[in-house]
Order: sequence, then structure tokens, then C-alpha cells
Amino acid sequence: MRKLIISMCTVALLTFMSAANAGRPTKLALGPLQFDGQLVGSCGDFDILTDYSVHAILMFYYDAAGNEVRITRKLFVDNGNAIYYNSEEPSYWLPGDNGAREVDTLNVVNGTVTSTATTFKITLRGHGVIFINAGRIVYNADTGEVLFQAGPLDYFNADFDALCAALRP
Repeated sequence: MRKLIISMCTVALLTFMSAANAGRPTKLALGPLQFDGQLVGSCGDFDILTDYSVHAILMFYYDAAGNEVRITRKLFVDNGNAIYYNSEEPSYWLPGDNGAREVDTLNVVNGTVTSTATTFKITLRGHGVIFINAGRIVYNADTGEVLFQAGPLDYFNADFDALCAALRP
């Protein structure tokens, strides 16, 4: 879902990028971008959906010849509006941990994406953190093959058990 932002923005902006950018990065700020009903994962009898809005900063980096070599995307979840909910019973919902940040770097030369930061964090009173995706993951941009991972990565590892239990009626 979030990776789509890089793809859409890259396609739209490549028209405006040229050799005039040789050696100089180009910055694009976007937002707020609203995402509603985004699929997080499945609990079998219902899906976990999320609504949130983000601000994004995209940086496009070029070599001396003007060839794009790297794209960095920083996402900042807007405070106070991230929620996670049961697709069948939307009245069962949890607030997201606001202020989440994600930094993704697409290395155009070697075809890898490195994602770092806390992208998901849900804390339930009396239980502590029940769902978190924090740390670092490196994967192949074309195949999705994970090349390296460190940290608790519940989302990437599809570990939804505690979140499903919290959202089940």
C-alpha cells in the first residue's frame, strides 16, 4: 500500500526530471494523503483495516550524469487519526500509535528497498504493545524477497494474532 506512493510519484515526476538535476537531489513534499480501508491483514473471519493520513517527503537523487540512483521516501503519520478496525464489525477498533514514521530507500542501481523506523505500533491498555513493526528490512524491489531483517516486524511477518484477538467481538 505505502510502496505504491513511490511508484505513482516516480512515474509522474520522471517527466519533469532531466539531466539538469545532475548531482542535485530533487525534493517533493506531499500531503496530507488520506488512506481509508487499507488492508493490514486477515484474521480468518474478518480483515484488519486501517484509516490514516500521512505527509510524505520524496527525495530523488542523481549521479553526475543525471541518472536517477536513489529515491528516499519519508512518511509521517498525522497525529490523532490512525485507527485499526474489524472489517465486519467496524465498531471494534483501536487507535494507532500516532506519530509513526517510515523511511524507505529505493536503490535504483542494485534494485533493493530498505525500510526503517516504526511503521505500526498499537498499544492496548493493560496489555502493552500488541502489534509493532519496527526495525529494518531490506528486500528485492522486483521479487519482494527479504534479504535482511532486524527488529520486531509483526506486519512483515504477518503476525496478527494479538491484534486479531483485540479486534474480535
